[in-house]
Amino acid sequence: MAFAVVAGLAAPARADETEAEKAFAEGRELLERGTYAEACEAFARSQRLDPALGTLLNLGLCHERLGQLATSHAKFRAAADLAAREDDETRKRVAQERAKALEPRLIKLKIELEGTPPPGLEVAVDDRDVTRELGEAHPVDPGRYELEVAAPGRQAWQRTIRLFGEGTTEIVTIPELEEKPDDAGTEAREPEGESARDGAGAAPPGPEPPGPPEAPSGRGQGWRVGGMTTAGAGVVAAATGLAFGLHARSTWRRSKDYCDGDRVCSSRGSALAARAERSADLSTLLVGAGVAAAATGALLWLTAPSSDPASPSSSARVVPEASRESMGVSIRGRF
Repeated sequence: MAFAVVAGLAAPARADETEAEKAFAEGRELLERGTYAEACEAFARSQRLDPALGTLLNLGLCHERLGQLATSHAKFRAAADLAAREDDETRKRVAQERAKALEPRLIKLKIELEGTPPPGLEVAVDDRDVTRELGEAHPVDPGRYELEVAAPGRQAWQRTIRLFGEGTTEIVTIPELEEKPDDAGTEAREPEGESARDGAGAAPPGPEPPGPPEAPSGRGQGWRVGGMTTAGAGVVAAATGLAFGLHARSTWRRSKDYCDGDRVCSSRGSALAARAERSADLSTLLVGAGVAAAATGALLWLTAPSSDPASPSSSARVVPEASRESMGVSIRGRF
C-alpha cells in the first residue's frame, strides 16, 4: 500500500518532465529551422514545466537570434549563476562568455532629470517603475517604449521612445515638471464689487424673510433614507471591487507571457505581476466594504420605526470609516 501511494505522488512530476522534454525537443527543431519566435515560446514552456540549465542556455541563444539582445544577455547571466550553484564549471564558462560577447552590442537607455527631483516623483517605462534607476544606463531590447513622469502638484510629462541600433545608448532628459495651475485664482470677483457699492452709501440689506416651513418628515423616513443610501453605496463599491478583481486576473495572465519560469521573468512581466497584486488587494478592500455597507443598509431599512408626523425632522448621511484593522461605513445624523 505504501508503494502505491508513493508511485501515485510521483506520476505527475514525471508527466511534467515528459512534457518539458517534448517542448525542449520542439524548441530545438524550430531553432534549427530559423523559426525563432516559436522556438522561444517552446523553450519557455519547457522551462516553466521543468526548469533546467540547458533550457535556460537555449532560451538565451533563441532570444539572441531573435534580436532581443537585452533579454538574451539576462538569460545567459541567469544561466551562469545557476551553473555556479550546480557546480557546473563548463556551462558556467559558456554562459559567461556568451553574455560578455553580447555586451558591446547592447542597446542601453539612460534617463536623467533636470534640477532637483520633486517630492513623490514617479518615473515609469511601460508601467515598470524606474525611479531608482535614474542616471543609470540599462540594457533594453529594441522597440518602442512609453515614458511617463508624475509627481504630486506637478503636471505629468510623457514621451515615446524608439530604440534601435546595436551598441547605442539613448539618453532621455526629463525637464523640470511644471506646477499645476492654482484654481483658487479663477474665482469670480463679484463680491468685492458689491462691497464697493455698499461702501458708497447704499443701505445695508435687511434680514432675509424666513422661507416656508419645512414639511415634517417621520422618524422612520430618516432610517429608510439612510438604509437606501448605504445599500446603494455598498452595491457600487462591491461592483467596483469585482471590476478590479477581473482586471487583476487578466493582468496576472498577461504577466505569465513575459515569464519563463519561477526564476526568470522579464521586467515587463514583473511590472504586470505587481500591478495585478495591487488590483487584487484593492478588489478585496472594495468588495468587503461594499458587502458591509449593503448589509448595514438592509438592517436600517428593516428596523426603521413607523412614521410619526409629530416627530421632528430627521436626516442621515453615510460616512465611510477605515483603520489598519477594519473597514466599513457608519450612519450619522438625526433619526
